[in-house]
Amino acid sequence: MNTFISLSSVKQLISLLFLLAIFYSCNPDPITDQGIYVALPPVHGTYQLSVMQTNNPSNLNDKSNTAVNLLDALPCLYVTLIIKEDGTLETSYTDLEMNKDPEGNYVFDCGPERRSTGNWSLAANALTIDDVTYLVKDNQLIDARNRDTELIDLVVFTRI
Repeated sequence: MNTFISLSSVKQLISLLFLLAIFYSCNPDPITDQGIYVALPPVHGTYQLSVMQTNNPSNLNDKSNTAVNLLDALPCLYVTLIIKEDGTLETSYTDLEMNKDPEGNYVFDCGPERRSTGNWSLAANALTIDDVTYLVKDNQLIDARNRDTELIDLVVFTRI
């Protein structure tokens, strides 16, 4: 018994394969998280600094406000990242002013707002801004650092 495939069937099959190839090549590459494929949401958007954790509780403003999260110790401290789709970003942040109190201890306070621009890149779930790489997880950018060598050991930005 001879089986023949018509020319129109071959054309339909080739068209279907072509459409599938286009569909899969245009989708972002998924990442693996414990062996499960997970697609990342777009990283562009606005993020607010939500955690800036130190190794030890700190009193930055000499107002009996000791905390591990520097945002609790110095509530006026903020950083906002606006990550744009074109690979650029805008940053606005509080400048920190360092002074000495009458006893000679360093005291930090918030100064004027500053603004800067820069670039970012994304590879899998690693977002790099300048020389800092953040893990992209859910709606957060996480920079976990070495507790033994870094004063600030955790920085987290949360999408707002």
